Amino acid sequence: MKSPCTVMQERIVAGERLGEEHQAHVLGCTQCARFAADCLALDSMVENGVDAAVSVPDDFADRVMRNLDVANPGVHWQDFLGRRWIQVVLANLGVAVAVINLVRFVFSALIPTASLGGVP
Repeated sequence: MKSPCTVMQERIVAGERLGEEHQAHVLGCTQCARFAADCLALDSMVENGVDAAVSVPDDFADRVMRNLDVANPGVHWQDFLGRRWIQVVLANLGVAVAVINLVRFVFSALIPTASLGGVP
C-alpha cells in the first residue's frame, strides 16, 4: 500500500489536478510541499531557461540531413544477406564444414595416432 505522500507526489508528477483535500495535504505536509516546490521550479526552469540558453542555427536541419545521406552506404548487410543465392552458398559452406569436421572426428577415433608414427 502506498503512503498518501507517495500518491500525492505521483499525481503531481503526472500533472493531475488536485482536489481541495489533496491540496490541503500538500500545503500541510512538509515533504509534499518541498516536492511540489521542486517540481514547479523544474517546470519553470525548463520552460524559461532552456529556450533562452539554446540557439539552433538556421541550416542545422539541412546539415544533419546531408550528413545522414553521406553516412548511409549504398549496400546494407541485410540486403546482401537477404539474397537467396547468398543464403544457399552460406548454407552449403556450413554443411561442407560440418561434414569435414565429422570425417576428421571419425578418422581420429578409428585410427590411433600411434599407427601414423605419433607417440601414444
